Amino acid sequence: MVSYALYLLDNENLLDIWDLKTHPNLTIRNGVIFFHLNRKLCLHKIYEFRTAVGMDGRVDSADISETNNGDQVACKWDALDAVHIEAA
Repeated sequence: MVSYALYLLDNENLLDIWDLKTHPNLTIRNGVIFFHLNRKLCLHKIYEFRTAVGMDGRVDSADISETNNGDQVACKWDALDAVHIEAA
């Protein structure tokens, strides 16, 4: 049986997990993490958190959904170069 240290399920407006800049020394020694249905929480934030707390390689791929976390916000964006064309 899997023991979860952090289980985040169906948090409709969750945008972030933990401020790693001001609180960088968080470690999860026992248990694993679970993230599903956090529609506004981008995957890159989950992966950054997973690495920061020492969970790389300890989390099963089924415990972090790549399809229903962050699927209702723009998690990736690129700047577009606009070209101005004057009418003749």
